[in-house]
Amino acid sequence: QGAMLGGTLYVFGGFVDGWSRMSADAWACDLRGSTPRWTPLPRMPLAAQGNTHAGNAADEASQTIYLAGGMAMRAGRQGLDDVYTADDVLALHTPTATWKRLPPLPAPRFGGGLALLDGELHFASGGTVDGSRAGGRADAFTADHDQHWALSLADPTRGWRARAAVPVRANHMAAATLGSHLYLLGGQSRGAEGCSNKDDVYRYSAATDAWERLPPMLRPHGHIASSVLPYGDGLLVVGGVHDRRDGGCGPPGEEHEAA
Repeated sequence: QGAMLGGTLYVFGGFVDGWSRMSADAWACDLRGSTPRWTPLPRMPLAAQGNTHAGNAADEASQTIYLAGGMAMRAGRQGLDDVYTADDVLALHTPTATWKRLPPLPAPRFGGGLALLDGELHFASGGTVDGSRAGGRADAFTADHDQHWALSLADPTRGWRARAAVPVRANHMAAATLGSHLYLLGGQSRGAEGCSNKDDVYRYSAATDAWERLPPMLRPHGHIASSVLPYGDGLLVVGGVHDRRDGGCGPPGEEHEAA
């Protein structure tokens, strides 16, 4: 979970020691000087121990970073059994390092796409997880969803409103805004990160409240929530997870190169 604003890189929460614990820490690293330095920020205002796999979006105009949903771990606990899906929506005003809570998602989700479009936050797709039902890590991922919601930042008290459903159900996907459209890319099905990564690309128009399928990525990729960036007239996808080449569903391959 992270974003770049004004030459500063921000990182939030995440796993600690695998699935043992989760963090609510927040950090900033100013990359503009000759010696980049990490600075701690106020912790994420969560009832949970920590959070990971939230949707994240950054707004240059207001210098604000938004986080929505995610996986959370109950305070004071450790391990997969105490992992659940969160509905928290947070906003960090970076010039003052001040957190604010926004209306929660209509339903808990992790790994969905979050992006800003025409003054609204859009959250699309994503999954649910319940560690207490797990026979193993893959079994904890209970479902993927196609819901799509939008929140007016001019009047967030109106709450999240339903928009056109996403044509695909997935988690670990990316969302990005380019021009007057929202784009949703990649992802995986439930917990099968070694054999279900997707090459899907969809474009959403708020004017028509409709999705359009675009040419797929060159290969399927998941785990790209924070690494799809506007680049010239297009989008740059960096790194991510791809399917195992032997067709298995075990630990996947990981790429660290531009795709």
